Amino acid sequence: MELFKFLGVLFGHTIASENILAVNLSQVTWKQILGDPITLEDIALIDQHLYGTLSKLLAVKEEAQILALGVETFAIKDDEDRLIELIKDGKKTNVTMANAKQYVDLIVKFLAHRVDAQISMIRMGMNEIIPESIWLKFSADDINNKVCGRSKITVDQLKKITRYEGYSETDLVV
Repeated sequence: MELFKFLGVLFGHTIASENILAVNLSQVTWKQILGDPITLEDIALIDQHLYGTLSKLLAVKEEAQILALGVETFAIKDDEDRLIELIKDGKKTNVTMANAKQYVDLIVKFLAHRVDAQISMIRMGMNEIIPESIWLKFSADDINNKVCGRSKITVDQLKKITRYEGYSETDLVV
């Protein structure tokens, strides 16, 4: 867990120094660090297959379609193959058209919170460098850009910082 705290310290230094860190984290991770809510659409960024299944589940028109999706009860296996009940007696509670939305919401909540301890350590490390009251004002995009740099640079942005030596902007080779 101390490595997650170190990562937070590193993020804090990166933001404070305005240097860029060569790291590529999911937008979902930045949202978790900031305490922003995770949505079903965010799940698409971390597990496209699961997102597809959950989206289809919300659109089913017949009970038989639920089983065809491989969804049975309010219990799932975690990364260590342990059965996690999303509600009391979840392994005995079937997913139906009537409770499909509840199931999807609980899956999203489970996925959003399964790394809470690690996110907490990252936040603790960041707080050692920059007060939380400052970095919590950023959006997930802002903090991603401050730590990792912009992933998309426009031609206009490049033109603003380009310095020509022996050439001009209008030269054919440029």
